Amino acid sequence: MEIDENSNPSIQLVSVSTPNNPTAQPQNQSSLKTAVVSDDDLNKEQDEDEYLDSFPPGYRFRPTDDELIRFYLEKKILNQPLPPNRFVETNIYLHNPEWLAD
Repeated sequence: MEIDENSNPSIQLVSVSTPNNPTAQPQNQSSLKTAVVSDDDLNKEQDEDEYLDSFPPGYRFRPTDDELIRFYLEKKILNQPLPPNRFVETNIYLHNPEWLAD
């Protein structure tokens, strides 16, 4: 899902306190953004999910250097849409491990 730069994202402060983690740890506010989702976005996400679910279990992502440059890095540099993926970029040191597992 892409976040429109002109939209005003909502910020949410999350803290976790459990017997194993007695101190509440506020999460980084800048990384918790909520995007406005339209029907087109939902259809696009559904199509991407169907595409990603079409791969058999055990499928491995092992692109060559040439494939990485032509299909991913070049598009990222040119601000073009990247192929669908299920990976989310985040700084793991800014979040509680229990929150990341969900």
